[in-house]
Amino acid sequence: MVAKDNGVLTNDEHDVVVVAEDEVDVEQEDQNAPKLDEEGLLEEYDIVICGTGLVQSIVASALARAGKSILHCDGNDYYGEMDAVWTMSMIQEFLDKEEEEKKIKNTNNNDSTRIMMTRTSNVSLIPDGGKSSSFQWHYPYCSSSKSENDSFYLGIRVGSEVKTPHGNGVVRSIRRHSDSSTLEIELNKWKLTNDQSPIIYVRIPEFPRKNNTNDKEEDDDDDDDDDGDIDAVLLEDILLRTKDIRSIQSIERENILKQGRRSLAFDATPSFVLANGLAVQSMLASGVADYLEFKPVDGLYWLEQRNNCHKKRNNSNSNNKEVETNDETAFELSRVPCSKNDIFSTKLLAPMEKRRFMKFIQLSMDYATKIAAEEELRNNEENDNDNNNNNNDDDDDDDDHRQDKELDGNEVKSLNERHLNQGRSLARPQNKMVDTGELKLLQEAIQNESMTFDDFLMQKYKLSDKLRNIIRYALALETNASDSSNSLSQGMKTLQKHLQALGRYGTTAFLVPMYGSGELSQAFCRSAAVFGATYLLRRRPLAIKGFQQQRICKTPKTIKCSHVVLPVNTMGSKYFEEGGRLSPIRRIVRRISVLSGKVIPSDSGEQRHVIFIPPDDTIGNIHAIHGVLLDNSVSVAPRGCTLFHLTTTVTDWVSENDEIKTEAGRNHDDPSAILERAQASVLKSKLTTASSQKSPIELYHVSFSHECPQLDETEMIHHPDGIHFCKHTGQELTADVAFEQAQKIFSSICPGAKFMGLSIAIDEVIRDRAEEKGYDDDEKNMLESAVGMIEDNTISTAI
Repeated sequence: MVAKDNGVLTNDEHDVVVVAEDEVDVEQEDQNAPKLDEEGLLEEYDIVICGTGLVQSIVASALARAGKSILHCDGNDYYGEMDAVWTMSMIQEFLDKEEEEKKIKNTNNNDSTRIMMTRTSNVSLIPDGGKSSSFQWHYPYCSSSKSENDSFYLGIRVGSEVKTPHGNGVVRSIRRHSDSSTLEIELNKWKLTNDQSPIIYVRIPEFPRKNNTNDKEEDDDDDDDDDGDIDAVLLEDILLRTKDIRSIQSIERENILKQGRRSLAFDATPSFVLANGLAVQSMLASGVADYLEFKPVDGLYWLEQRNNCHKKRNNSNSNNKEVETNDETAFELSRVPCSKNDIFSTKLLAPMEKRRFMKFIQLSMDYATKIAAEEELRNNEENDNDNNNNNNDDDDDDDDHRQDKELDGNEVKSLNERHLNQGRSLARPQNKMVDTGELKLLQEAIQNESMTFDDFLMQKYKLSDKLRNIIRYALALETNASDSSNSLSQGMKTLQKHLQALGRYGTTAFLVPMYGSGELSQAFCRSAAVFGATYLLRRRPLAIKGFQQQRICKTPKTIKCSHVVLPVNTMGSKYFEEGGRLSPIRRIVRRISVLSGKVIPSDSGEQRHVIFIPPDDTIGNIHAIHGVLLDNSVSVAPRGCTLFHLTTTVTDWVSENDEIKTEAGRNHDDPSAILERAQASVLKSKLTTASSQKSPIELYHVSFSHECPQLDETEMIHHPDGIHFCKHTGQELTADVAFEQAQKIFSSICPGAKFMGLSIAIDEVIRDRAEEKGYDDDEKNMLESAVGMIEDNTISTAI
């Protein structure tokens, strides 16, 4: 029977309210015709899904294929929520809306650079814009393109290429006088008779000094400027208005941002897909792979600081003392080894580190092979139980099957590679004896949870600090520097997935979706709609009756359901820890930059790379930083430009008066400043500066952050049965984590059902339709006839 006390409420104009009910009797519902309201919606659904994030979209597709009635609602006019792809126009609309809200509130403190923020609870279950009230734009680190005058200025400095009425040239020097300034510009359009380029001198009636620079007394009438006190943007504005001189980089930037803005696709959360894993299996099983295109990631890179301090004689010192100065190229990008050849040829590791690294990787590959074999054995046993009527196997096959069943961790003598691919070079040579003692020691440490992942690497394999960091952050994809939170089992599990996906479609384990990772959400929503899910877009849920009380102005619409799936980060401050003076909140910080040119030189000239930056005191990041470089090869940027995504995690501490203090790093500065320093370190690294191409220039950037509550914290909070929380995947580099969450939610709603499998009723409908259209498929009949003729000829020849 159907319970009547719970439901989902919706507003007739814009909003929807969800009500979770007890389990609906499906058999009774099938006997009766579905009841529709005036809008064509069912009065009762099996599941209501709030938001079109990646996890919810996967759940919707899986449940629709299982034959459940789905209502999928979202208040946005785009798919994906924080897994969406934004355009530059959308970002500008977000920023404009934020400015308007600030003006309406008319707060006393107008300092947009402040770190202190007041946390407010959500006013609705799914707020407008798909972003919770914790979403924050970091305005000091956002460049806007709405102004037609100075928005495209990159500034003019010494060395800048400029366009003048006399031709293009390069600024050689900027001299300041007591009441004016003079620019020396060398024209490169033609040569004089002495084979020298002509030089023009441009005088402007003022010196564009930075606001934070103290005025200095001018003792000399003519003085060279060190280019550090100049406001480069203001200088370009003055030169353009008075002398018709402008930076060529600014002209290029204007052309790109105006004409090529339709080619820019900003991932709110960039993510990749492991080449072998649950994501690939689910896309193949559901047919979603037909909607998507992928390209392999070309390389993984590691940013490390080189302590290259050198002695430099200070001539200005009367004692001619040597002073220690830091090298400008203190940071270096190195390729993370992803094959046996990479390990022994890399300059990132010392010879002894290479041997120990290879030994540990071989153990990890043995462990991964063993786990894969055990899973395959379990699947075979399940299939055997389901097919008891098929017992006509040959005796040889039975013997082989019995030998497979004898595969046990304590009895393994040799493990053959399960797949032949480029990544197999990291495995132990085929049929080589396995050190069962090492494997047993690893299994016992995992079962007993006696040590962390870092402790295991340090105590059992004596790995150096740098090598441990490479394994933890670049291969096991950890982000938290705290040892206590990184268990050995979780580290080995992630490492196992990474190693098993290596070399399937390229040199790395990652695949990047074409047109942005937001295509994943759209593809699964399309799949769910094909199998009968109902989509209610631009209308958001208001409340869950009996679970979240909401003051509603108009009479809402109630939609009954058995289960509700919703993101946990939309539930407001009630889900944060209370009672203490300060409570921690995880916060994801993102920076998206549009760069002209290439960052990492490559043979193909394409930019599909991942950069790992470990926790570093110099940059100020407490958690690891993930950098993603993408260009027009995946259709997310105009030709000649590169998108540079940077992501890290910070911890906010909430005080008793609901003020948030961010411990972002050194000096407790804005967390976006960390990513700005990280980007500068990458662009100044030796690998980037050593390229013969021009140094990349930042044309546009935007920074934002949002809260990322931990899912296990909400599981301890009492809520009615039928409520299923999913969380944004946080600082996860791969989308496989979202598939794991979706599979868990699907299993709790449909226990025993196959994830991404078809229900019997839907499968019968598909077969019936296929049979009805079979006689019209002339091409298929012709191919089958040709295949039959070939087989007949082969048999005749053999006879």
